[in-house]
Amino acid sequence: MAQPLWLNNDILPIIQFPWRLLALMQIPVALLFGLIVASIRAPVVRAGASAAVICLLVWAYLPYLPWATFLSPTGSTFNMPMNAYLEAEYKQIVEEAVTASSVQEFRPRWADETLELDPTTVPGQPGGEAKIALLAANPFRFQLRVESEQGTALRFANYYFPGWRVRLDGTTPLNVYPTTNLGLLTFDVPPGAHSVEVEWTGTRAERWAALLSQVALALLILWQVRRPSRQRWVGAALVPLLGFGLAATYLRPAADAVQPVLGEPPLAGVRLLGHRGPELAVDGIAVYPYWLATATQPPPFKLRWQVRAATGQVVAQTTAMPFYDSYSARHWAANTLVDDAYLIPLPAGLPPSDYQVVMSVLDEKGDLRQGEPLFSIPLGWVTLDEPAAGVAEDAAQFSLEVYFGKDILLRGYDFEVVAGMVEEAVEEAVDDVLDDTAGSTVERLVRPLAYLDQRPDAAVVSGGDTVAYTLYWQTARQTNEPYIGFIHLVDRLGRPIAQRDHAPGPILSPVGIWTTYDTYPDRYLLEVPSDAASGLYWPHVGMYNWKDIRRFDVRVRGVDGVNDHYQLPPLKVVNPHIQPEGRQSGVRFGEMAELTHYAIASKTGEPLSESMQPGAMLALTLYYAVEQPSAQPLVRFAQVRDANNRIVAQHDGEPQDGLNPTWAWLPGETVQDTVALELPQDLPQGRYTLYVGFYDPAANAQRLPVTDAQGRLLPNAEAP
Repeated sequence: MAQPLWLNNDILPIIQFPWRLLALMQIPVALLFGLIVASIRAPVVRAGASAAVICLLVWAYLPYLPWATFLSPTGSTFNMPMNAYLEAEYKQIVEEAVTASSVQEFRPRWADETLELDPTTVPGQPGGEAKIALLAANPFRFQLRVESEQGTALRFANYYFPGWRVRLDGTTPLNVYPTTNLGLLTFDVPPGAHSVEVEWTGTRAERWAALLSQVALALLILWQVRRPSRQRWVGAALVPLLGFGLAATYLRPAADAVQPVLGEPPLAGVRLLGHRGPELAVDGIAVYPYWLATATQPPPFKLRWQVRAATGQVVAQTTAMPFYDSYSARHWAANTLVDDAYLIPLPAGLPPSDYQVVMSVLDEKGDLRQGEPLFSIPLGWVTLDEPAAGVAEDAAQFSLEVYFGKDILLRGYDFEVVAGMVEEAVEEAVDDVLDDTAGSTVERLVRPLAYLDQRPDAAVVSGGDTVAYTLYWQTARQTNEPYIGFIHLVDRLGRPIAQRDHAPGPILSPVGIWTTYDTYPDRYLLEVPSDAASGLYWPHVGMYNWKDIRRFDVRVRGVDGVNDHYQLPPLKVVNPHIQPEGRQSGVRFGEMAELTHYAIASKTGEPLSESMQPGAMLALTLYYAVEQPSAQPLVRFAQVRDANNRIVAQHDGEPQDGLNPTWAWLPGETVQDTVALELPQDLPQGRYTLYVGFYDPAANAQRLPVTDAQGRLLPNAEAP
């Protein structure tokens, strides 16, 4: 009874094979829990058990839900253009990926595992040229007029299946068979003038199965009607279902008339027989041209589709190859009738009115030939009764104008923490600077960076958290190139700790079907490693072509210079698992932090005794308990001095080699800063003292005051 629904819906046939595979798991689960619940006699308890089972199933999938958020519903519409884009073999990001898609489920055994035509498999034409007129068509029925002096073999750009039936002059059945390596539906038309009807009727097994289902449903209705009166409503409720099934199965819609075109496009090896539409669709305006390939592998072409207001103003435009920009004419065989399709997306908010659809012929690259199309013709009018929905344009929280290559523009971005939280101890310590929103801890840091001319916002996260970035893209022109976008979270030396590369845009709107007037959100999930060191990490945004893995040049409007990525404001990662080790100190550096512990070890990490050897490499680890971050990026110094106060070893730099500068410290944070000091090879025996402190390089190296555990100021603003 469901077959009419499956056959008359664009999407259901695509997912039917994966859906059937899911049934192998879902049916046993449903039977298991259904039998358990059905065995409970008390109605109230049975209802409670049903609710408990549903909650259990939802709970079991909860761990997977955070990572499912990259499937953002914004801008995502699974439609025929999207399916065609995914199924076209040459457009797969990985060539072998087509074997994992549903196209393989529909491919018959007499067709090769490819969508590319092998011209050597095209049979020679038995007769002369035929005159073919397409009178009416829909996905399941075609009506033609064929005239030829010697007969002709006519192909359709569809797989041959036994369910196709062809009748000549309404009565004579014609034999149908597959040809070419694509297994195309083919039949021979005898000489003379004939009417030909091609119809999908299904196989004999399908027809008997449908009849059996209808008879079974009718018997079920009769059985329910004969039961006690309180059960008769069940049979009555099934009557409309039976009526719908019978009507949908045996009352098939007539084919739509195909409109002829005034003029012939100047395309070698191709004739335009006519078109259906234009007509309004859910996602825009649909047009269905019908072509006849008069030669094998005709030169490829593209069509430009324009939607014009009554004044002639172009309000929407798209450029595409045949069949939703997914299939080149170089895969067409001679004497093949090709049912083509295009979808013209409309800009959001297009006002209600009458609009004209105009078709123009372009070359394969999509450029106007000699500045003007060789063929341009209006195909009809559509009436828009309400403003067009279009692709929802999301307002980015942070606006940008960054160009990737010549065509792609990054308009802005958002970010949020979608999984995990900063540890409770850290969260309590920084309540005054953190915003706890929907179970996620996000802080907006606005602090000066010594090496950037901007004051960015930055999120504060903990190791193990997942940060979701949403980028908002636009394109200056349509392209079907396999672009890949990425965000790499790197430290100050460019070493990545997390990265995501994928086709940009919503999961159901890749670059190949973008329009020039919509904005497309693109979501990336970056999981911060649980053992990531505290500090700043920068998200690098970029894009490259999968064909050559070459990154696009990146330019920022109003800024000189070119890079291969754009750097977003940094993330501050807090590692709450740092445990201070070594000797206690209690020294305080101004109001900024307390040096709680320090440890000295060799380069290999082994603790050192009081005596050290010349040429030794020391690893000094300092543990700070942050009280208040510095307003400026301070430099930490560590010096080894002899009895005459002469420096024999020294290291100046921002904490953690610049990974965790003092301006980015958080109240309550524990900072672990390791400093490498190399003693000279000719260092004489004696007693040496290690000093540490902070100074401001922008204020003539003025040092931060240092006090001991008792609060007394230490001389020279340094801690021995």
